[in-house]
Amino acid sequence: FFLFFFSSSVSCAFKENKLQCGFLYDGATPGRDLGRQKAIYPITATWTGFFHNTTKNKSLKYQFAVISQDLLTKSVLFSGPQAPIDKRCRRNDGLDGQTPDVVDWTTLKFDMKTSTKKPTGAFRVDDLELKYNYRYYSLLRVQLGKDVIYTNTDGVFITNRTDFDDDDGDDIPRYVAGLIAMGAAIGCILVVCTILILLAIYEKIREKHKD
Repeated sequence: FFLFFFSSSVSCAFKENKLQCGFLYDGATPGRDLGRQKAIYPITATWTGFFHNTTKNKSLKYQFAVISQDLLTKSVLFSGPQAPIDKRCRRNDGLDGQTPDVVDWTTLKFDMKTSTKKPTGAFRVDDLELKYNYRYYSLLRVQLGKDVIYTNTDGVFITNRTDFDDDDGDDIPRYVAGLIAMGAAIGCILVVCTILILLAIYEKIREKHKD
């Protein structure tokens, strides 16, 4: 039903003795947020930056869930990788008592061999029947003992359009990009024409003054 995997990168020292708030992104590319995707499956998400600076990170527990826009709350809406830290991470799931409607909370398993590594990771969920023109949000719960933090993505929009690249990260369909480029070109032409007209008028005025 779902696949998951993990990687790691070297961490540096942090002063705060608590779980650190990281980032969760839609899509399979770490650090690059996916806005839309053509396929109705799979749902993928990557994260980085969730760790504890004084405790062995192999003790961290990770769980993920997926919800549709039907369960959207203010906490989820104002979170996401671009949100400030006080909005990005929270101490509750932010679902206002609702149970995830696409994928319920699922535990991810991995084993960090040393405490000098900062865990990063990803999850992927296959075989989902998602609706077109719907937005879906991935949620992550990171736990170390009683210390728990939650975050979520800003959502990926499921579309059946074929005129945009689903991995370009800019969420702009090709025809929109084409219209923008065309508008910019027309604008440049108008500016040049205006300058030429003004120069012609200036030359006529100058000739009259000579006469």
